[in-house]
Amino acid sequence: MRGVGLLLGLALALGAAQGEEETATHQAKVVRFLEVSGRAEVGKAMLQAALAKRELPQKVVDAAWKLAELEAFQARLVEAYADLDDATLDAAIAFYGTDAGKRLAQVQAQHDARVQAEAREWLSRLDRALKGRYGVSLLEGPKKTPRRAPPVPAEPDVAIGALKTVNTAQALFREGDKDGDGVFDYGTLSDLGATNLIDAKLAAGEKGGYRFEVCVGSEAPEFLWMMVAKPIDPNSGAPCFATNQAGVIFESSTPFVLDRAKCVIPQGAGTPAVR
Repeated sequence: MRGVGLLLGLALALGAAQGEEETATHQAKVVRFLEVSGRAEVGKAMLQAALAKRELPQKVVDAAWKLAELEAFQARLVEAYADLDDATLDAAIAFYGTDAGKRLAQVQAQHDARVQAEAREWLSRLDRALKGRYGVSLLEGPKKTPRRAPPVPAEPDVAIGALKTVNTAQALFREGDKDGDGVFDYGTLSDLGATNLIDAKLAAGEKGGYRFEVCVGSEAPEFLWMMVAKPIDPNSGAPCFATNQAGVIFESSTPFVLDRAKCVIPQGAGTPAVR
């Protein structure tokens, strides 16, 4: 039994060695085919054609040749043609050994690069025509619909707190002439934020799931201002709010209209917020 095992192991080792030798012989034929057919130079020819189309600094050209890794590209070509059987490779090598084969090999790489460039331009023209007529692209992947972030939940208590803060800030802004213009008037959210009377989020107009707007009454900016707040998500069901120079905060199930002239909250537009 031991002798049978040794013989079996030796046979497997010889078979493996023979298989490796056949693979190496086949790869050598593929390499020879690429050399005599001129296809081994296809990468070099394509890179030369691409660089010739543009006026680039020499250092960029030199870097392109270094980064190209032509040897690695040629190794992938060997893999690409490895499925050709020995008979096909032998016949191809024999053909490229003839005068006609040698002439073809001399121009093969250049013609391959030109054909590929023509094919790309042809497909680009077709793609533009299809997009212009049907809105469909052959070359572009399907457009991904951007994932929308979930709506920020509306927090009514935060909104009311913001309106109260602005009420106080407007009084300080006006009485202290915080913008230093010599006029005792009210300010916008940006004005209040710039003078550090409110925080940056509120100054930007969004906080606690609400969007805020403030205006100074154009008819009398030293006496009139108004602020409205509505949920960022219109489907949240949260109430809307409004206040003005009178200091009373109103709430409603529908948005308030910002009165930029007189800063009036119409009677019946809402009810005083009690929270």
